Amino acid sequence: MTLRFRFLRFMNSTDGRYLRIVVGLSLVCVGYSKGHPLVAILGFLPFGAGALDLCVLGPFLGAPFRGNVARRQEGS
Repeated sequence: MTLRFRFLRFMNSTDGRYLRIVVGLSLVCVGYSKGHPLVAILGFLPFGAGALDLCVLGPFLGAPFRGNVARRQEGS
């Protein structure tokens, strides 16, 4: 199993989804509190992807865009 496959499998899992939400919210909070609006705006990408169950990197690495489709394909 390649590293790329393990990474995508984790990112499409429920734990990966929660990690994206937490990282996104952290970036939004840090960017807002430190006065860096670009960091706060960029934080919405992982937050939105996690909240909508999307894996933005999936299509670039040969996996589905939707997390639920990837989990269904793996049989998890």
